[in-house]
Amino acid sequence: MRKTLYPGWILLIFLCCMQFFQVPSRITRDPVDFFSSPLNTMLPLLYLFLLLAIIAEMLPYFLWKKRSEEAVAAGAVILPDSGAGRSRILSMAALLLSLLCLIPVFLFQPDVTVFGVLLTLAVVAIAAFFINGIRHHLQVTGTSRRKNMTITGASAFFLTAGLLAAVTLFILGFAILDEPHASETERSEWVPAPDGSLYYWNMQQDELLLTAEDLTDTRDYPYYSYENHHQATPLLAYSEMSQMTPPVQKDSPPELKYEVIDVKWDALYEMCLSHYLDDERMSDLEQTWQTADAEDWGCSSAWRRFSRNEPDSTWLLTGHDPQSGRQRIVKITFCWEPTEVQIAQAGETLFS
Repeated sequence: MRKTLYPGWILLIFLCCMQFFQVPSRITRDPVDFFSSPLNTMLPLLYLFLLLAIIAEMLPYFLWKKRSEEAVAAGAVILPDSGAGRSRILSMAALLLSLLCLIPVFLFQPDVTVFGVLLTLAVVAIAAFFINGIRHHLQVTGTSRRKNMTITGASAFFLTAGLLAAVTLFILGFAILDEPHASETERSEWVPAPDGSLYYWNMQQDELLLTAEDLTDTRDYPYYSYENHHQATPLLAYSEMSQMTPPVQKDSPPELKYEVIDVKWDALYEMCLSHYLDDERMSDLEQTWQTADAEDWGCSSAWRRFSRNEPDSTWLLTGHDPQSGRQRIVKITFCWEPTEVQIAQAGETLFS
């Protein structure tokens, strides 16, 4: 046990504890991203069940060792039964619960695909199969333990690296050789540049809560890219929306960028708001938030960003989601100086 399973248990416990220690810093660094991501919120629970599974596997060994030492000291010839059956059931149940924690990730995390996870698990399974085969062969042939560990470790490194390289080449080759095709929310066009060249512009056609067309007289511009990156959990919903034009065109119509945070658990509201008001990254550009008139937006409170004591076109707003009534935080950036009418229209769309 000390030579085989025990070192692996200690390593897994160390990795689980490292994950737990990282959670507070990740929450402090970006609470919005952490609590709105199914992957981030489920990983601590996954590692908790994994830790319980390891403890359930380890505990019978130490209990059996103690009983065995006492039995030997009392003159017993036959060692007591390990009694690992119940602990094995608890360990398997905890391991199953840890795997079930991945289900919300597959269902609600769009950038995590089942194919990618299965491919990774297949690489691990194939590597483990051959590594165990090499180790068993060396044991059968009478190879020393130190030499066995050296050969097995080197085989594990090169085999895993080779398999990962093969998978990477396979994915790259598939992406290069496969005919490009656009989804229902994506299209691409060659956009003429001022110097006469053509620029390949990939455009998303996602649905946005607020568009530049709602605020300006822009109509039928063919090269807008509407992007909406959304992720949500029962605690928080986050959407990063933007309406962008090709970077090579001059005199393009107005662009728009904003983030919408719907706080489903009230205890997170102040933390998320402070994350934006006290963002340390703003200090590099001497940026500060100064109170603005919330009535202009039709919301509860508002701040405008100042860069080197000059106001720019970025606002931080708080109010309520008009559909669910939950507390909402909006950070919006105009690529032009909005008028009072445009501000009122944007506030009505976002909070009314």
